[in-house]
Amino acid sequence: MIVAVEMGYGHLRAAHTLAELFGTEITRMDMPPVAGPIETGVWRAARKFYNALSRACELPLAGRVARQMLDKITEIAPLHAPAIKEAPNLFTRLADGMTSTVMGQHFRAMASSAERPILATYPVVALAASHASCARVFCLATDTDLNRAWAPVNATKVSINYLAPVKRAAERLRSFGVPDHRIHVTGFPLPAKLIAQARSALARRLHRLDPASAFHKRAPECIVDLIQRPAAHSPLQPISMTIAIGGAGAQTAQVGQLIKSLRGQVASGKISLTLVAGLRPDVAGILLEMVQSAGLAFRIGNGIEILHATDWEDYFRRFEECLVETDLLWTKPSELVFYAALGLPLLLAPPVGGQEHSNRDWLLSHGAALDVGDPATFGRRFEELLATGEFCRIAWNAYSRLDRNGSDRIVELFRSSYSSPLQQPLCIALRS
Repeated sequence: MIVAVEMGYGHLRAAHTLAELFGTEITRMDMPPVAGPIETGVWRAARKFYNALSRACELPLAGRVARQMLDKITEIAPLHAPAIKEAPNLFTRLADGMTSTVMGQHFRAMASSAERPILATYPVVALAASHASCARVFCLATDTDLNRAWAPVNATKVSINYLAPVKRAAERLRSFGVPDHRIHVTGFPLPAKLIAQARSALARRLHRLDPASAFHKRAPECIVDLIQRPAAHSPLQPISMTIAIGGAGAQTAQVGQLIKSLRGQVASGKISLTLVAGLRPDVAGILLEMVQSAGLAFRIGNGIEILHATDWEDYFRRFEECLVETDLLWTKPSELVFYAALGLPLLLAPPVGGQEHSNRDWLLSHGAALDVGDPATFGRRFEELLATGEFCRIAWNAYSRLDRNGSDRIVELFRSSYSSPLQQPLCIALRS
């Protein structure tokens, strides 16, 4: 049973990949029929508060206060020696207390009678399920480092099995007191379609993003074959850049500056843009206005696309199709940092919240991304980065240094943990 809530795109994105992996559907703890009217209202209020706080971070005067509040809510403490356990904070106590009482009452009843193991992509869901009797609970961490609210107050007695995307997240869970036998370093689950096409997509990028052969000339022999001109490549085909805005819509001002700075390259056909508005019609409208104000209205449908979906299934499908053809991805350092492992060069917007600071640092430590810096001047930097082969460098570093086998490890974990007839059809479906 794949269970998630909508708190940004990240937790649902991971749940979507897992649901495809196991051939099942996503159960939403924050929506009817699992959530009652009061509980649905609480989740809606929490989303509105978080989204408003994220958007306020861009305001010229109130932004500083908003960033301080958000950093405090999502704070990740320094990681100390293994013997020093991190004490639960206020948010830990609130989450643990509410999930055993008022939050998720119907869901806990479902979890108690569930014959299948429960795999959650949000900590509150896992905590709620862990308070149900006889439930077998797993929780996928969706960032490289974690806030204390991911584990219960008494973490040493936790019944949740955690799937950590990287070793740092596993070390953090140990610092909370979670026993080693409850922690599995699996990697992050990436869509099977993108993994299957990762090598061919990387070959296209390494050629298209290296017009002066700067990277080719100093590349190791092991990747020279990849850099050779792909047969399907057209020299007239523009570099494809995708700009992905988070679920809160908090980066629209930066995107406007970015579009204006790239106006010359887009107008000449050197770059094509896909602006991802997700499920937000208001964001789609703002993006359209920004394109028009930049004098690029004539490129809409022919060099500029606005990706706006009407439901989650449509959004995830279209976004994955978009990534296959993407040469550069601009995004804040959310769960999409793990997608760099596909050989996708990431251009990072400023992080929002403690987990995004950690994600950014992790990716930069592998030389697998670039900070965009001032978006208003990125158009000038773009030409230099293209000429020096810097985009190819981060693409190759990401592909060669980051893990993309999380899906296989998660399947193997469940296959080895549960061998009852109930689980066998899942394994057979995956093999076929």
